[in-house]
Amino acid sequence: MFSAHRSKLYGVYGSMILFITLMFYGWGCQKSSTSQEKTSSLVSNTPLKASPKKKQPPIIGREIILKNMDKIGPSRQVILVTTQATKIYHSLTMPFEKVKGKWEKVYPSIVSTIGEGGFAKAGEKMEGDLKTPTGVYPLVLAFGYAKSMDTRLPYRQATGNDYWVDDPKSRQYNRWVRGKPKARSYELMKREDHQYEYGIVVGYNMKPVVKGKGSALFFHVWPHKDLPSIGCITMPTEHMIQLLKWLDIRKKPVVLMGPHDRLLKGPL
Repeated sequence: MFSAHRSKLYGVYGSMILFITLMFYGWGCQKSSTSQEKTSSLVSNTPLKASPKKKQPPIIGREIILKNMDKIGPSRQVILVTTQATKIYHSLTMPFEKVKGKWEKVYPSIVSTIGEGGFAKAGEKMEGDLKTPTGVYPLVLAFGYAKSMDTRLPYRQATGNDYWVDDPKSRQYNRWVRGKPKARSYELMKREDHQYEYGIVVGYNMKPVVKGKGSALFFHVWPHKDLPSIGCITMPTEHMIQLLKWLDIRKKPVVLMGPHDRLLKGPL
């Protein structure tokens, strides 16, 4: 009797212990799971939802050109270079031509880059500031490594003996010279890379040359789309070739450059 009774008691107690144990470990796993979920939301393998980006207004090229006609003058070809991006050196380059009295966009917008510091305010560009000048400037010369180029701009071949002087103290400042310059600083026009294989000289700070206001402003081939220049406008090789084929010195081509919001305000 005693043995049977004790067996029954043990059976009851055992069941109770098993029930309590399962409940305890069941809750423990649930807590652990909840804790893991919280941890995973902090170190997430699943990307967090990005905040919605503020939509930028579209760039209205024709309107910008019409608002700056006082500076554009008789030109029938305009390259518009402007910025509207998080990184201020990411730019868009847009070629326009005046056809039967109306400005028409010739090609789709070209993704390009400008100086690391973005655009300098009109009239405030300085040598070495890593900025691209705001304003309207003539496109005066094509250059490159080949003997000739498919363009209707005047063309000059760059050789290993050609230099552009960027020393503000030199009498040759902001000039292309043949032979070793009389200056402390200058750049070789035929580089060891492809960046100057196709180029366009922008007539900035040339007539007259003002010492220290910036030099060697070109359109040229970029080294990489995510890299800014030190002031020039850069883009892929195929688009440089495209622009060179289109440009015609008889149509007095110019570049109109600056931040989108500033250009929309009108005359620079």
